[in-house]
Amino acid sequence: MNWYVAKVKARNERRVGTGLALLGIQVFGPELLVARGGKQRTEPLFPGYVFIKLDSSAASWAMVKWAHGISYILPDSSYPTPLPDDLVAQIEARLDRWNSGGWAEAFKPGDKVVLEGGPLSKLDAIFQRYIPGKQRCEVLVSLMGRPHNVAVNVTDLPSVATRRRFTEARPAEK
Repeated sequence: MNWYVAKVKARNERRVGTGLALLGIQVFGPELLVARGGKQRTEPLFPGYVFIKLDSSAASWAMVKWAHGISYILPDSSYPTPLPDDLVAQIEARLDRWNSGGWAEAFKPGDKVVLEGGPLSKLDAIFQRYIPGKQRCEVLVSLMGRPHNVAVNVTDLPSVATRRRFTEARPAEK
């Protein structure tokens, strides 16, 4: 049993996962907790792709290859290449950490941010610190020509920078 990557039709990651799970095939469609418009929601970490675990010599291979919603198994031009055994486990562990509050590692004191939500939306700020247990953080903003420390919701921070920081943190090469 190996993990493979399947290209799926746009915004069909969950539907494909549900369909393949009914066939007894293990599917992992990683979803990341992000802040959009001041609210938290999940979205695919790899839009248009899911991980599938199966034996490539088994009959289930044909079911997956031709399943509704799957475009192809990577790579498209030749026989699909299995992923390293621990790669999916590492992605899953990082997502679990991230979605359970690991977002606190996304910003460091001194990082420049532009607030995306709340009454201070669109203001430039400098990240100061996280306020533990309240899903809030402290930022430094300039109001009326003077610097002020202000507590804002974590969801008011830019999700694009958060996602970029998360994806840039790759495991060390062996």
